[in-house]
Amino acid sequence: MSNEGKEILQVEIVEQKRKKLKVTEITAIIGAVCAVATLCVLLFRFSTGKESLADSAPEKPANAPTASTTSPTISPTATSKPATTTKQQQNYAVGTIVHFGPWDWRVLAAENGKALLLAENILEQRPYNDEFTDVTWETCSLRTYLNDEFLEKFHAKDRARIALTPHYNPDNTWGRTKGKPFNTPGGKPTEDHVFLLSVADVLKYFPGLKLHKDSDGDEWWYEADQRLVARYGEQTAWWWLRSPGYFQYYAAYVDNGGFVSLIGSIVDYVAGGVRPALWLNL
Repeated sequence: MSNEGKEILQVEIVEQKRKKLKVTEITAIIGAVCAVATLCVLLFRFSTGKESLADSAPEKPANAPTASTTSPTISPTATSKPATTTKQQQNYAVGTIVHFGPWDWRVLAAENGKALLLAENILEQRPYNDEFTDVTWETCSLRTYLNDEFLEKFHAKDRARIALTPHYNPDNTWGRTKGKPFNTPGGKPTEDHVFLLSVADVLKYFPGLKLHKDSDGDEWWYEADQRLVARYGEQTAWWWLRSPGYFQYYAAYVDNGGFVSLIGSIVDYVAGGVRPALWLNL
């Protein structure tokens, strides 16, 4: 190759490197802008809370669930057929599985002519509340949905058997940070046909759960228990409890591995599992 040809080739190589460097710089700038935008969104969301981002507890423990958003939602028709098995044919002993409405339920208690039923599986995924804001069980959108649209999915004869039940909604005193209880308000008492279990309910009907205690006095969850594991479609998933979490805009939940998170998750997390409960007149 002549000297002139070599010089032309060198110029072309330098020009190509300059173009590649420019593209790399542009990509880096775009990445930096996206990172800053993401941080601004997070700072804005936490700025509405009662503590700063730097002082707040983590949204979930390190081994918190990664809920699937790809599983199909189990959505029966608006009005289901009445259960074909009569109440006399079913055994409502504690621990048994019974069929009521379109779903299977686990019997948690049987007393005074009623049975407490918990959906055997997670029926759908919904946020605890549609908006990211301070909320309690009394005011959350999930309670409204369960006692309205969801309740209407039962046949009228089945719906008539679901008891209207008063609920006391205690503050979150189970969770502790450096030995001090969260004391997040649980809200006013409610009356519900369909509801979610509270942390107190879980401790009552699944006795023997072990509280995890850190050396610095943190008590953020109860250890995993297979009795609490539930499925959504073909895989295990986590599900909401009605109790508040660490913040007023967090709600407690049960992890897909069966541990009870007392810190909870942000209330507008759309992948939260819904595992309803109800008291059935026998």
